[in-house]
Amino acid sequence: MSEPSKDETIKNAVEAWTKALLERRFDDWEECWTENAMLMPPAHETILGPVSIRHFIQDNYSRIDTYEFSKWHFETRDDLAVVTNKLRWGDDHYKQVLVLKMVGKKWLVHIVMFNDDGTTNT
Repeated sequence: MSEPSKDETIKNAVEAWTKALLERRFDDWEECWTENAMLMPPAHETILGPVSIRHFIQDNYSRIDTYEFSKWHFETRDDLAVVTNKLRWGDDHYKQVLVLKMVGKKWLVHIVMFNDDGTTNT
């Protein structure tokens, strides 16, 4: 049995991170982040560390049960990967950028930035 490719391991990491969030398995989701992770949400100060990020998401987004994600696009270089997509949380539309970092032999989410994509709902 062959080892998964770098692209496959990154895709698997992003899918596990996303699935844990959507299923509200916050313990598993928190494990997908680096120790010094950053979340940069729109109109809010940067949030540092997986525990603080978890609390922010639980307090602000966990009651929303409508999510849609576009296809992920990514580029890699050495131990970093930049992953982009669009998402819809409830009625809000965002552009999202993730920076993943290889820690040991595992890809972990290091930075997440998201912002309004300019879509309006009428």
